[in-house]
Amino acid sequence: MKGSDVDACLVIPRCARKQSWLTKLRLVQSLVISERMGSVELVRGARVPVAKIRNSEGDDLCDVSINNVAALENSRFVGVMSSFDARVPRLGRFIKHWASQRRINNRSEGTLSTYTLILQLFYSLQLRDPPVLPRVTCMLCPDLLLGGIRWLRRRNT
Repeated sequence: MKGSDVDACLVIPRCARKQSWLTKLRLVQSLVISERMGSVELVRGARVPVAKIRNSEGDDLCDVSINNVAALENSRFVGVMSSFDARVPRLGRFIKHWASQRRINNRSEGTLSTYTLILQLFYSLQLRDPPVLPRVTCMLCPDLLLGGIRWLRRRNT
């Protein structure tokens, strides 16, 4: 889709420190430049450092992070929730576009993240009568283990 990019996460065992992540992202930067694939901006100040890859025209192609497993789980959750109703992904894209036009979906500028806006969409669709989306507490899902912490347990019914 025009104006979209790919978010990629490299999962590298025994690479837990921010400085190690930056070293790996510099390798990504070197590879992109040596293969003349475009340019790379390293965003070091972010909570999770990112390599922003752009093509020669300056279009965003890909954001690469290291061991950002929480983002993978967030993406999986959005995918699951979006699969319940075909209108949900379209609404999400509309909200993202609407928020971008008003410059209110950029965490680095002190506004809400797109993920937060999408969670608000899900919540509002859960509260409708009848609900468009099921509540998370009502969904049957396996235990969610993230970083060795059990975040969601299956309910005994």
